[in-house]
Amino acid sequence: MGIFLRGVVAAWVLGPSPAVAATLYVPSPQHPTLASAVSAATDGDSIEVDATWTPAEPTVFLDVGVTVRGAGGLASLPALVVGGGAAVILDDVSFVGLAAGPAVVVGPGAAVDLVDALFDGNALGGLIVDGASATLEGCTFRDNGDPTHWDQGVDIWVSEGVVTVGNSTFSSDATSAEEWGAVFLEGASASFVGTEFEGYRGDRGAVFHAIPGDSGGVLVLDQVTVVGAHASEEGGVAWLDHVETTVVGSVFTGLSSDGDAAGFYVSG
Repeated sequence: MGIFLRGVVAAWVLGPSPAVAATLYVPSPQHPTLASAVSAATDGDSIEVDATWTPAEPTVFLDVGVTVRGAGGLASLPALVVGGGAAVILDDVSFVGLAAGPAVVVGPGAAVDLVDALFDGNALGGLIVDGASATLEGCTFRDNGDPTHWDQGVDIWVSEGVVTVGNSTFSSDATSAEEWGAVFLEGASASFVGTEFEGYRGDRGAVFHAIPGDSGGVLVLDQVTVVGAHASEEGGVAWLDHVETTVVGSVFTGLSSDGDAAGFYVSG
């Protein structure tokens, strides 16, 4: 066999070389903004954002499967919209004081893993999951939502999606009632494990308001702590309507209601 033919056979056997994941840096001369890094990235790449960087762009659209990671501490990010079926990891990042929209929106078919992320003081809410999935580990939510702008699920709002939350903390210093509390679920499958909620106010379900949708609804509370929740109508912990609910090893203290059920209100 000639040298040329042997080379052809070797290439056919081995195939093309696998793509090597790249790491892009923000800010840098090549990528001064997060949007420019996302535009240059491909699936599997990582984007490292300096913790001292201040984003100028109000919103960035993510449609590639990248990891966005804070470098040197929590990195401040603009509002994100994840779409195009992308699977995205957000690690050591923060969303603070955003007013342009919810901090993170995960659109149909997309998936987001949030690790050690901070959502603090975002007027239009924290995380929206619409026909998508999200996994949260070690995240912190504080004082999100403004009753004059966004009062339904001020921290997490899920419609026909799946959300899993582990070892995270949620708190609010609200003096007036958000309509449907910290977490709003419609036709969602939601699991909260080792998670704490403190200081929430709501009309119907200060912490959880869950209703069925096309996919029914499932809520699991495992080793969850709720402290100081108040409902102006019903359900200091939760207001539930035909949602399959499991509670394991959880603690609820300092609950109150102006109507029925300081703890769980079950409709239907």
